[in-house]
Amino acid sequence: METSSDIEKYNFYFGIPHSHTCLSTGKGTPTEAFNYAKKKGIDFLIVTDHGGHLYRDKKSTSSKNSKWETLKNDADKFNNKTSKFLSLGGFELTSKNFGDFNVLNSNNIYKGKIKDFHKFTMWLKNQRNPIVCINHPHKYIEDFKYDSELDKFINFIEVGNGSPPFKYLNGEKYYYNLLDKGWHIGAINGQDNHRMNWGDTDNLTVVICKSLTKKDFYEALNCRRTYSSETRSLKLIFKANGKWMGSILAPSKKLNFEIYAEDKKNPIKKVQIISNGKKVIKEKSPKKKGKLKWDFSIPYKKNCWYVAKVIYKDDKMGISSAVFT
Repeated sequence: METSSDIEKYNFYFGIPHSHTCLSTGKGTPTEAFNYAKKKGIDFLIVTDHGGHLYRDKKSTSSKNSKWETLKNDADKFNNKTSKFLSLGGFELTSKNFGDFNVLNSNNIYKGKIKDFHKFTMWLKNQRNPIVCINHPHKYIEDFKYDSELDKFINFIEVGNGSPPFKYLNGEKYYYNLLDKGWHIGAINGQDNHRMNWGDTDNLTVVICKSLTKKDFYEALNCRRTYSSETRSLKLIFKANGKWMGSILAPSKKLNFEIYAEDKKNPIKKVQIISNGKKVIKEKSPKKKGKLKWDFSIPYKKNCWYVAKVIYKDDKMGISSAVFT
């Protein structure tokens, strides 16, 4: 069974899964965004400009490519000439009743607003391996009813969105609400940049994978092996019965949890384990201010979820993707 040695076997990549450029409502070109983010010391940037701008418009009157094609091409070109950084393109969609969603790793773009989620699900089934994220959730998402087919594609919710000191949304309660409804979603944090400030702030998503390649990166996203962090230095392992955060667990007599939280720059106050109904079932404070290794067991129960939450002395947070029974 793997423990803190996973820090050596896997890499923890810090970056932004939700941002904008001049291709829609932001500033700067995708290439400028990728360059800026890399110089800020983060590991990846996903530009997710608004779909309505991407499929309707061309980059310029002389361009043969749509803005969607331009975004994908710019990301590929940047990856080809740059090492130790991953640049990707996706797009943001608006729905009629439930806010905005990002779509990653699709081979084409969904045209128009999501008015019919059945139609949207059928479109997703025709993509290669798409990943959908719920963006900046608000109260209306509480009415988002569970759908077993759509659940196969919606992998994440933003538990943090924005770029402090500008507007910053805490979506933690909506995360737990949707987990209670049965959605199998994980936690991410999106800066949702509309200014030329990609990576200026410390709220980031951490993706845990073997290498910074598209293949390994998207494999980690498909497995929900991510967590939200409000610092640049939190390394978090959260496993149950040897399975990583994001996993759906096989039935067993008990759940053996492994938690390893390490932050060399910011003192950790405590770590909580949160489950159904937002209930804190366990919590523990570290003896060393920057590190906590914690193993414990509880009886197995069906239809439960568990999240690890790291709370800092300055009230910053780290929130894991869930494990499910």
